[in-house]
Amino acid sequence: MNNAIKIILAAFFMLSVIFAVNGMGQTSGELAANMTADGWKQFGATQRDGIDRAAVNSLDDKITHSGKSALKTAKTSPKELAGWEKDITTLEPGKKYQISFWIKTEDIANEQGGHPFNPLGAFLEVSFKANSSNAPLVFASIPVAYSHEWQEKKVSFIVPDGSAKATVRLVTAFMTGAVWWDSINIVKLPPAFSSDKARENELDEFGGWKKIKGKSTGYFHTEIINNRWWIIDPAGYAFIAAGVDSVAIKRPDNPEYMQSVLERRRTEAEWLRLISSRLKEWGFNTISYKVPGIEGMAYGGLFGIKTLTAVRDNFNVFEKMPVFPDVFDKRYKEVLDADARESTDKVDKWLLGYFLNNELPWSGDAKRMQSSLFDSFLSMPGKRPGKKALVEFLQKRYKGDTSAFNNVWGTDIKGFDELLSTKKLKNIVKLGSAKEDKSQFLRLIASTYFKLNHEAIKKYDPNHMILGCRFFDASPPKEVIEEMNNYVDIISFQPYDLIAPIEHMEEAYKLNLKPIMVTEFGFAADDSGLPNTIGPGAVFKSQTERGIWYERYVDHLLSSPFMVGWVWFRYMDQNGKGDWQGENKNFGLVDKTDEPYAVFTNNVRKVNKTAYTRALLSAFTK
Repeated sequence: MNNAIKIILAAFFMLSVIFAVNGMGQTSGELAANMTADGWKQFGATQRDGIDRAAVNSLDDKITHSGKSALKTAKTSPKELAGWEKDITTLEPGKKYQISFWIKTEDIANEQGGHPFNPLGAFLEVSFKANSSNAPLVFASIPVAYSHEWQEKKVSFIVPDGSAKATVRLVTAFMTGAVWWDSINIVKLPPAFSSDKARENELDEFGGWKKIKGKSTGYFHTEIINNRWWIIDPAGYAFIAAGVDSVAIKRPDNPEYMQSVLERRRTEAEWLRLISSRLKEWGFNTISYKVPGIEGMAYGGLFGIKTLTAVRDNFNVFEKMPVFPDVFDKRYKEVLDADARESTDKVDKWLLGYFLNNELPWSGDAKRMQSSLFDSFLSMPGKRPGKKALVEFLQKRYKGDTSAFNNVWGTDIKGFDELLSTKKLKNIVKLGSAKEDKSQFLRLIASTYFKLNHEAIKKYDPNHMILGCRFFDASPPKEVIEEMNNYVDIISFQPYDLIAPIEHMEEAYKLNLKPIMVTEFGFAADDSGLPNTIGPGAVFKSQTERGIWYERYVDHLLSSPFMVGWVWFRYMDQNGKGDWQGENKNFGLVDKTDEPYAVFTNNVRKVNKTAYTRALLSAFTK
């Protein structure tokens, strides 16, 4: 993952968590049918830092969704947080709930781009102080960072064991404008769990389930069968990808592991035999990338690694990190072709498909105060192809009319060529029009990126799937989701939430209608002895809780008919001294000595081996 983004988001969510005030509110199935202020308080009333003191929270009886009134927050500063909170004490530990609410936003502006999948905006969160974790456990809805009439949003959550109180917060963060909240309801969801295992004689050589038959093409593909998406394996049977990342003996970020393995297993070949046996015993059928010597496991093709090296050194949009290709540079197409020629394999039946890169910065670079790729391309030197493409895009969009452009962007250019020497546009007059310019240019970037990658791969391998580009979290710009539609078979996300954020990914599914995989998620535990101070995901106190939440994450994931698999991050623990990003967490199925966390892996085995029967419980509603 992009560690800088993880740290920023972690700090942000923690900031919204710590502003609790005393006082108890009560709820049954409904928080507030007609939204009165009873039980709702302005959060952060006793804090001095992090709260927008100029924000106005009020009860509005004129603008409502239903009933007599709605809660309103009005912000005039794009900094800090504001909103409401209420405590709930009537939820049952261990049970799954869904909270729904209606939200209206008006005159929204922020410094982060303003697209519907923005990581900042107006959102609802449910937080718990749990015995299983030293930090609060937080579930949050997808943020709304744009103006919109009343719309319904939902977020599912599971009450942690031993938690007596939940705090619901209506957060307006780092933006200006007005937000109304109404008709907030909580309902208990029925359990989706099935304890029935798929028997060994029901599985084919790929790990597919013989009880569900699709088309036999000789390669992995996807189909809708019985009102749910499935991957179909080469033999034609339903397949849910249960995967593991970072399966390798030689990891430059953890040399201690390789040393321990060779001391205990003597040879790499012995380790490979052990890993193949372990992973299958634990119910896994997929690894993130090919590992020679590990047999009988589907794997993902890592397309674009060599390309990104060339991009970083020759035509990166940014000066150094992060890496995003100048997709308008003809050299990009050339290196994609060379990469595809070397790294594709059109005949390997175990190849699940190709991942395009990993966690590209589709929303720009926050560290450079660039809130969109429009800003990033604009900041490039005028001789770069990407900068020329942006200027050409603007000239065509405004039909050569510099006056129209000046009226939107607050500039005084006489010709569009002047923009080649412009690094930043900061005097925007018509924010809505400028945002639309940014949105349409992002579409051009995304369509170019996915088209070029698709063409390069399919030139050499027409048989295998393209598995998306492994978006950071579950919140990519909607423009990217829509533009990738014709070029991918599966969309891949990497959300480190407590449970799979189905409602977030459902928003993407509605835009694309392609099945979805979670290709990274993970939790850590303090009893591992690792620092667990840097990196994404919750940290629990013990491997027992870690196993419980693995089950909850996967069970919720499989409750959605568009989810076709997941990948656990990762096989072995991270280095306690930190990897290249500084991460030092207990993500492993095994520790640094190659010893399994038995309590954890026992629960992993139980969950993985019931994946098919769990998935059968989900279906699209007609």
